Amino acid sequence: MLLKKRMVQFISTKKGQIWGMDLMIAITIFLVGLMGAYVYAINYSSEAGGILDEFFYEGSVLSSLFLSEGSPINWTQDNFDTLGITSNNRINQTKLDDFFQLNYLEMKRGLRAQHDFYINFTGIKALGGNVESFGKKPINSKNLVKIERFTIYENKPIKINFYIWEGE
Repeated sequence: MLLKKRMVQFISTKKGQIWGMDLMIAITIFLVGLMGAYVYAINYSSEAGGILDEFFYEGSVLSSLFLSEGSPINWTQDNFDTLGITSNNRINQTKLDDFFQLNYLEMKRGLRAQHDFYINFTGIKALGGNVESFGKKPINSKNLVKIERFTIYENKPIKINFYIWEGE
């Protein structure tokens, strides 16, 4: 009887030790996973912030160039370094018409855009008709930045929206 009692004590003591070891292993695995998720979250958020900063910078450059006089000041479709559609801080109809005769890749080069862009507005006429936008419309965009700028067209203020985006 005494032997049986000691054996029961020995077995129950061993079960407690095994259960404690399982708990320690589970806590270790959980903590390693938690630390991995934390490190991933820190790295991912800083990467996303860098991409957004890049897009805001590019959008600022693109909108500034678009609302500038361009280079050379009297540029043509055959002779431009940078594109701009204004003269004396107002939209120049001749430059606007010349701009709309360019294809998207020429516009992209003339505006120094590295990513896709889309520009929309209301109340602008080019090449004899109403124009509301140009560029590539953002569909399934992974990153998208919008910049609003104001200018004068036919002695009226207008708002122009610039979208810089990256497709999937």
